[in-house]
Amino acid sequence: MSLVPPQTVTSQKIRVAQILVAVPGILILSLALHGIVADYQHIGDVKRRLAARTALAKGTIVELHDAWHGGRKIPKETVVFTTASGEQVRFLGLANANDKVGMEMPVRYDPRQPTNFAVGNDFFGFSDLVFGNAPFFAMGLYFLLMAVLLGRRRA
Repeated sequence: MSLVPPQTVTSQKIRVAQILVAVPGILILSLALHGIVADYQHIGDVKRRLAARTALAKGTIVELHDAWHGGRKIPKETVVFTTASGEQVRFLGLANANDKVGMEMPVRYDPRQPTNFAVGNDFFGFSDLVFGNAPFFAMGLYFLLMAVLLGRRRA
């Protein structure tokens, strides 16, 4: 015969089940948070390297026109910028709705190869790094939710 009441044994089993479900959730969440911090550090390193090996110039929009691609009209712009050595570089880019002829924009270019440039600060590709951790974050929260729901009594 057991001296422990059955309610206590049941509550202990539920508590153990909660812990067994919550621990993987906490580990997965900490892995996701570590990944996010590491990705932001990587983004900062890339920005510092970019600033060290590029030069900044002012680009001017000299022409706006539409191009047809796959049956769709895509606004294009021709931008000209002058490098530090005096060379003029002309390129074709995608236009925004706000762009107008004569408008200036920042252009970063490689002084050794001026045709290698980037308009503005385009770090859109880094969102894939940061949001790549989202499935782990969601899975960790799911485990923690399951641990909480295990503790609820159902009538």
